[in-house]
Amino acid sequence: MKNHQIIVSQWLEQFKKERDISLLLEEGYWLINGIDELNCIVEVPEDLTVPTVFIYLPLVPLSPASDSQLSLITNELEINLFGLLTGGCQIALDDRFNSIVLSFSAVIDTMNGDTFQHILNNMLKIAPRLRQRLRNTVAPSSLASKAHITRHHPGDFVPVSS
Repeated sequence: MKNHQIIVSQWLEQFKKERDISLLLEEGYWLINGIDELNCIVEVPEDLTVPTVFIYLPLVPLSPASDSQLSLITNELEINLFGLLTGGCQIALDDRFNSIVLSFSAVIDTMNGDTFQHILNNMLKIAPRLRQRLRNTVAPSSLASKAHITRHHPGDFVPVSS
């Protein structure tokens, strides 16, 4: 592990102790399991020029293109407006999960353990509410029961340095 990954690992260990949660280290990312039936992924790719942390939670799986999907995407864009309902995070379509995800990223040097925990707590708090709002947009039969987590490639992300 590189230094920036060790820093985030320490932040996550502290978060784990304070929240009494399950934290798994998978191949290249950490997985916080089953908080309100949501899985939170924290990733710190080792090969980025600017060390960055990526946090994301799959909220609602996408169904094949349909009118309900258009309603879902419209609702997603309304929720994203100014970031007020997302706590400053983004809601986006993520084809790696075939889902709408709640996401956040930051350059690690701009954060400390308290900031990281605040952001993670905020995401875990608002994600169930956002998921319910998105689920209410479409008929339950058009949603899969759970988003499938698949491994993506760190090169998929290109952070913007400040």
